[in-house]
Amino acid sequence: MILKEKIISIYILYAREGLWSIGFRHPVLNSGSPLPNSTMSFSLEDCPNQCSNHGICKTYQAAGGSTSYSSCSCDRYHGGFACSINVVSKEGQKWQKMLLVFSNAAALLPAFWALWKNAWAESVIFLASGVISAIYHACDIDWWCALRFSVLQFMDFWLSFMAVVSVFVYLALISEPSKRTIHTIVAISTALIAVIDPTRALN
Repeated sequence: MILKEKIISIYILYAREGLWSIGFRHPVLNSGSPLPNSTMSFSLEDCPNQCSNHGICKTYQAAGGSTSYSSCSCDRYHGGFACSINVVSKEGQKWQKMLLVFSNAAALLPAFWALWKNAWAESVIFLASGVISAIYHACDIDWWCALRFSVLQFMDFWLSFMAVVSVFVYLALISEPSKRTIHTIVAISTALIAVIDPTRALN
């Protein structure tokens, strides 16, 4: 009788501190003789299987500060406590990436509308927002990075803010000098917001 080598991995998540006793029953053949070379090994890991190379292991501190724990932050295509579950198929990943990048072509509609209304500045902002957003998402999904990721991220958030504000300023019934003043103030403030933390709830 030939038995192939078998490895069994067991993870104990968020184990409590204290004294642990762990044992196992040694396998025995039908003939009654035990199998040779049965071994047990232990290791401490921040995250199971290093998140299966599909995520980032993050460490957190408990409220008291005396205890820390870790968990996996998986990428958009994987899930599970070890990021080992493929939640999006290969075909689905391809279509998801294409839609994420090419959906930014929708920015052409407001850009042409602004041109038709002779709103040249607004047209440039809308067009630039769509182009930069497409390049930013292409870099985010590891397709192609024209610039550093941090630069593309800043430009994407900043131009998105500017595009929204530009619509309200354009529709406002105020004088042109007032509109230019608001544009300048908003450009400076949104740049600061994008640099500090564009995704936080306060912004």
